[in-house]
Amino acid sequence: MLGNLLALFKARHDPELAKTIASEMVVDGTIDRISWPLLIAKFWMSLSLLGSFVLIALFLWVGTLSHWALAIPALFFGGLIYTIIRVWRGLNRGVEKISLIAKAELTKRAQAIKIPSNKDVNP
Repeated sequence: MLGNLLALFKARHDPELAKTIASEMVVDGTIDRISWPLLIAKFWMSLSLLGSFVLIALFLWVGTLSHWALAIPALFFGGLIYTIIRVWRGLNRGVEKISLIAKAELTKRAQAIKIPSNKDVNP
């Protein structure tokens, strides 16, 4: 955010660049504010990943100590890990896609705004 503010200060003489940077700041700030439900979901998914790894290790250990058939449930938890990773990556791609679409739309709307310059105000 601080980098955007410095870039916006540097772009004070270039209104097009200033509009673009400002639109990116708005979109990034909005996505940061609304991403709390995603953060909570990712927290629970990470706990599920950790628990699945522990259960896989447990079932494999029990299977090696006694009978191999007791290790079969490890396959289920491996599939659960795969599913959680796919959902996690899908959420990240969805946020990136929505961010790009919002930035493009906001940039398009910002470009349509005509900012008066000092030459227009003082004849």
